[in-house]
Amino acid sequence: SQYRYVHFATHGLADSERAELSTIVLSLFDQQGKPQDGFLRAHEVYNLNLPVELVVLSACETGLGKLTKGEGLVSLTRGFMYAGAARVVVSLWSVNDRATAELMTKFYRKILVEKQRPAAALRSAQIEMWKTKQWEAPYYWAAFTLQGEWIWEVSKTSSGESLFVAGGPKGVTEDGQGNIFATDPARARVVKVTAN
Repeated sequence: SQYRYVHFATHGLADSERAELSTIVLSLFDQQGKPQDGFLRAHEVYNLNLPVELVVLSACETGLGKLTKGEGLVSLTRGFMYAGAARVVVSLWSVNDRATAELMTKFYRKILVEKQRPAAALRSAQIEMWKTKQWEAPYYWAAFTLQGEWIWEVSKTSSGESLFVAGGPKGVTEDGQGNIFATDPARARVVKVTAN
């Protein structure tokens, strides 16, 4: 794909009974002003070819879906991941437009300027919002969650093996005996990895 990030700042409509009909609303009019079907529905997303690093669905309730026996959660999130997105940022409730614009500005600054990974960038942006008097209530920033970024390569051992930490910090130490430790074990799901 020629793009790394795809951002939808629009309206979302969750259908908890028929999750495949959950939608994001694009333009309801074409370039000539004629009405058109501007809905991108979850079942259509599955047919996209979208191998990007990140899709952001900056709209209300885009993370909701229907839990289906044998299938799991059928949702826009799952559709975009099926279409090739490595990560998807979605909201869990109706969001405030101004607060969302502020959060997304901070989020992208952290990704593009500060070079943070998307999960860390979202967390940092949310903490920054929380520390601001105007936006301190979780309603303004906690709706957004990131799906998909759960492991990354953080280091190579002395023998050249890759070390992956799930959800933890990027810094690691090696004890010289092939054991790897996350430098901040309180934040890591994988704390110790044996190289053998």
